[in-house]
Amino acid sequence: MIIDTTCNNVGILVDRVRRISMENDDVYFWTVVWADEPNNSVGTPMTLQMEEEGLKLSIVIGLYDLFCPEEQR
Repeated sequence: MIIDTTCNNVGILVDRVRRISMENDDVYFWTVVWADEPNNSVGTPMTLQMEEEGLKLSIVIGLYDLFCPEEQR
């Protein structure tokens, strides 16, 4: 689970996908399902894919907080 520190929205990491890149070898993406935001007129959770290295960097610099089960760390 990640929390966006700018708006306190919660996202669940649901799937890790491997993609092959000619330039960077293997690249991994996480499918993130975000909780419904109050300003979302559609009323359904937003789903997007985030590149793993970018996600890690966002956690290190404090844009996201990461929460995971103890056995996963």
